Amino acid sequence: MKGKINLFALDKHPRICFLLFALCGAIGVFSFAPFEVRLLLPVGLAFLFFHLYRMSPKRGFKASYAYGLGLLGFGVSWMQVSLAQFGEVNELLAAVYTLGFIAFVALYFGLAGWLIAWLSGRRAVVGLILVTPAVWVLVEWVRGWFLTGFPWMVTGYAMIDTPLSGYGPVLGVYGISWITALLAGFLALIALEKTANRFIMVSVAMLLFLVGAGLQSVQWSEPSGEPIKVAIVQANIEQKFKWNSKHFGKTVNKHLEQTRKNWDADLIIWPETAVSAFEHSVRSFLLDPLEKEALKNKAEMLIGMPVMNEKSERYYNAMRNLGGEGGAYFKRHLVPFGEYAPFRSVLKPFVDSLGVPMSDFMPGDAKKPLLKINGHLAGI
Repeated sequence: MKGKINLFALDKHPRICFLLFALCGAIGVFSFAPFEVRLLLPVGLAFLFFHLYRMSPKRGFKASYAYGLGLLGFGVSWMQVSLAQFGEVNELLAAVYTLGFIAFVALYFGLAGWLIAWLSGRRAVVGLILVTPAVWVLVEWVRGWFLTGFPWMVTGYAMIDTPLSGYGPVLGVYGISWITALLAGFLALIALEKTANRFIMVSVAMLLFLVGAGLQSVQWSEPSGEPIKVAIVQANIEQKFKWNSKHFGKTVNKHLEQTRKNWDADLIIWPETAVSAFEHSVRSFLLDPLEKEALKNKAEMLIGMPVMNEKSERYYNAMRNLGGEGGAYFKRHLVPFGEYAPFRSVLKPFVDSLGVPMSDFMPGDAKKPLLKINGHLAGI
């Protein structure tokens, strides 16, 4: 039939090809919370992988770049809202910034596609089972740390609450990403193989789930000492009010009210930057009295706040311990453009135009990442 398009042979339809791969990325968003239709992401990846190994590197870049645009375009569209409300950026300009950021981060996906197409050499089994999962996860890992990284929408996180999450304690989230990409590779291979071989491919794909389910039944940790009671305080402050000095008193009082209802807890935790002022500026009238109250009730607290080194005037995104052995954890993995500016000397005008408060944090020292809380070493 004239005009009929074969979804598995898109060479002659580059525009439709681009849109379909973008759609594969977009539907993958529904595998994450709050939608949690978990298998949509590996199915979308399988469709992409089915074509990648047969493409030229140039076309592989375009296909994976389209996938990245779809995934990030729907998955991190919240950035526009954050910039408009939190940074008070004009809504149109916030949308332009968000689209530019998405277009940039999607380059990682394009790089993965280029490498997969180049290394696969049109070999189905080698391309789909060996090359594709390894390259996909390698580039995803680089995306997670380069320029402190942007690890949102990592493939492995979509598989939480599935049997594949059983690989987490053994391989970590990137290991789950690799298993998911491997599953997608097998799904693509099932569409390629003859009927006789499909049974083997299906069996191996099922085995990935069965091993994951088996790993879920293993007890990977054990209690250390007696259990403690923990209360997490969440005052639900609107973002547009959080850094407004006029609302500071109301914000702190909401946290204090909830804290005083939970003095029976051993540990009370306030959120990241719950105190929207430097530690030294609130120490005398807020932190010191609160610590005395915590000691009186035999409780410890972890409170999020910015901490400034008054000599260097550098500041950190910190969690401060009150009522215990003291100390603070300084956040090490900062969010680009939200908490720090990469290439600040070049991008300073752009960052300043965003108007985001506290957008130049320094990363913490990795030598002391743990705090002692209620006698236990704790990671923040």
